[in-house]
Amino acid sequence: MPAYSGPMPDQSDAKVIAGAWRMTPYVRDQEAASLNGVLLLTVGRWSTLYFFQQPGRDGTWGSAESDRHRPTGDQLCFHYEFKFQGGGCKPPVIDLASTEVEVSKIVLIPEILVIYFPSGNLIHCRPYPE
Repeated sequence: MPAYSGPMPDQSDAKVIAGAWRMTPYVRDQEAASLNGVLLLTVGRWSTLYFFQQPGRDGTWGSAESDRHRPTGDQLCFHYEFKFQGGGCKPPVIDLASTEVEVSKIVLIPEILVIYFPSGNLIHCRPYPE
């Protein structure tokens, strides 16, 4: 991953990160996993659908999530309302009224958005071509 060498863009205007992002490598417990998915960010709203093969486990696991977000400096605060997860020999999670909030560090470098989750996991995203 290229080193980040400058201040974050002024994200008081959430249009800086707005768009369709292709989710690529997912790093969990310092191990990269193949991930296929999309993260849609609009001004104030987000939605995602993704699938990945869990390292060391049978089956593909997937998730669909959505609600609002708030960028503040080098962080993105994800609010969750809808959450559907399942697969990979795990019981499904269906939550239509989640109140989960997750504050994640973000790094925006040319053509890459990296999201560092509080769990220590991270996802690299690249913009979908227009």
